[in-house]
Amino acid sequence: MTPEEWGSFVQSYAGRPEDFGAWAWRTLKIPEEMLYIAPYEAPPPEANGDFFCNYHGCFNVYKTKQARENHFNVVHLGFRVPCPDCNAVLMNRNSLPRHRRDHCLKRKPA
Repeated sequence: MTPEEWGSFVQSYAGRPEDFGAWAWRTLKIPEEMLYIAPYEAPPPEANGDFFCNYHGCFNVYKTKQARENHFNVVHLGFRVPCPDCNAVLMNRNSLPRHRRDHCLKRKPA
């Protein structure tokens, strides 16, 4: 699967972020024995409190665990969140309230 095909595949998902993995395995028809791969565990913070992305070749550093997780999910896994009103694609679920308030064409008064 090319990066472009993966991007299209990820964007076609309209469910909850926490259900993406199960949907992807089912949709891609991955053999059941592959489901038993060890889960990803993010590294602990450094002594100075910084959180490093441990994706191969990525050297980004974050001040919070949440910032690192958002980066990993969006940049490396391609997670996106669709707006339920207008289907705009957002970087994470925390962007949804502001989008709906300030930008969503279906919700803004004319």
